[in-house]
Amino acid sequence: MASRNTKTWFKKKANFNCLIADGAEWIWIHIPPLLTRLGCPVETYQLFDFYHVTENLKVFADAAFHEEVQSKQWFIKARKSLKKGHAKSLISQMDELIAVATGERCKIMVVKRNYQIGCLS
Repeated sequence: MASRNTKTWFKKKANFNCLIADGAEWIWIHIPPLLTRLGCPVETYQLFDFYHVTENLKVFADAAFHEEVQSKQWFIKARKSLKKGHAKSLISQMDELIAVATGERCKIMVVKRNYQIGCLS
């Protein structure tokens, strides 16, 4: 619960809201009500921390490749692509891998690809 001091500070200081979280929907659905209680605009800039984004990317790589070496090589390249701002091309690569995947591996890959898309939105 937000204290009065917090509410006063936000009303005086907050020009915009920038929130950093891991992308879990349950976190983000609580933000607008919190901001409303604080008397702030509910519009936010959402930043996803790199650790959680790459953690999900690693799960994708492990599902996409049977060999640990291939998974690790792809993951390292994918992480570098993200650092360089090439997320859209990375998602295209993920789509190509999903197209040839089957079963439970495919389901995992789709979920983790969708996480990446959510981080871009």
